[in-house]
Amino acid sequence: GNILGWKFTQVSDEYYHENKDKELIVEGANPKNNIRKCIIAPDGRYIMSLDYSAQEYLVLAILSRDSKMIENFKNGVDPHTATAYGIWGKENYDKAKRKKAKTTNFLMQYSGGAFTLSKNLNIPLEEAEHIIDSYKKHYFECVQWKEDSIKKCIQKQDGVCYTLFGRPRQFKSRLMTSADLATLGAQGGTPGCSARVYQKKANATMAAVGRRIVSHLIQSTCGDICRWDLIRLYRKFFKKRNPDIDFYTTVHDEINYTVNKDKLVEYARMVDDIMTIYDFRKDLPIKTSIDVGYTLGTLFPFEWADKERTKLVPKRA
Repeated sequence: GNILGWKFTQVSDEYYHENKDKELIVEGANPKNNIRKCIIAPDGRYIMSLDYSAQEYLVLAILSRDSKMIENFKNGVDPHTATAYGIWGKENYDKAKRKKAKTTNFLMQYSGGAFTLSKNLNIPLEEAEHIIDSYKKHYFECVQWKEDSIKKCIQKQDGVCYTLFGRPRQFKSRLMTSADLATLGAQGGTPGCSARVYQKKANATMAAVGRRIVSHLIQSTCGDICRWDLIRLYRKFFKKRNPDIDFYTTVHDEINYTVNKDKLVEYARMVDDIMTIYDFRKDLPIKTSIDVGYTLGTLFPFEWADKERTKLVPKRA
């Protein structure tokens, strides 16, 4: 069948690369092991999925107030492309460097190290160290915010950190474990276990606490946003049975619905209004992207054709 008057045909990667500038080609689903295809829209309906575009990176930019990250988002630059520009220079950019930058973004978001990056990218350790050093220099405000946030949690908040919504997570027991290990190390360890081993364990525990503090600040804030969305969506559409739209599922940072075909654009606009978040920075909203299809495993990306959001059209890959 067709989706909003558009018919989609699956093509190979080779065809995509040969024709991407000639035809309207969008990202589809990987047909291998696509278990989500078992979830099918009822007759007369589409599955409509709205998820947040680069949500974790945008929340990180908002929290850290990193000027380069904020500038990139305001200019509509993809975060992985922006990181590749920052590490290697715009003039040296290519898709291979964007792929490395994407892995680096994921790693550095939660304070990973050169050894892990070297292993994940299958590159020499020296190259991984150079990439991380370049990342830290480029996003120095973000790096400083992470260090300050960890210190604040440990030294001023008794091991408790809070999301933007005020939801706490407590790390006091882990901090006490680290302190006990460090004390044993300072006392020379115990028979059969040297002071160096205890200090190494104490350092590893503290590093893990630091990563989890940053993770809570970013990932848990993103989770809170989806919970906040669900509350508002329930009040708007689902508290009383709505004949045109039903809640379906949530997956990470996406919320899925089934919508009557003739009401799709209307409800996509209303749901988009609810899920778009301006509360943290008016000039840097957390926005959604829209996918539509007949099964949860085969959804196609659409975008608004005009500023008034009166029509959805396929989004080119």
